[in-house]
Amino acid sequence: MELTQGAGGGFSVRAGDLAAGSGQVLDQQQRCAQLATAVTGLIAQMAGAAGHQGLTDALVTASQSGMQTYEVAGALYDHVADGLRRSAAEYDQAEQAVTQQAQAVMTSLW
Repeated sequence: MELTQGAGGGFSVRAGDLAAGSGQVLDQQQRCAQLATAVTGLIAQMAGAAGHQGLTDALVTASQSGMQTYEVAGALYDHVADGLRRSAAEYDQAEQAVTQQAQAVMTSLW
């Protein structure tokens, strides 16, 4: 996210950067989903080939735990992406409102 120098020495956030960040978060979520699926699949395969009930049970539990962990992480990714998307829309709306108000002030002066 890029910050730009704004009026009065403050900083402003670019709505487009926030929206782009949302897409980047969702892309990362997709990569994590692929990785979680591959890893838990391998653990499940190892469990099937273990030949020892205690080890099989431990690997099955690890596989299930891994998917549960990913599900929680996936919900967090969704939450962050949604927050970035909503923030981008709010910044965009605020910018439009300020522009309209400035135009109205300028029109009233002429």
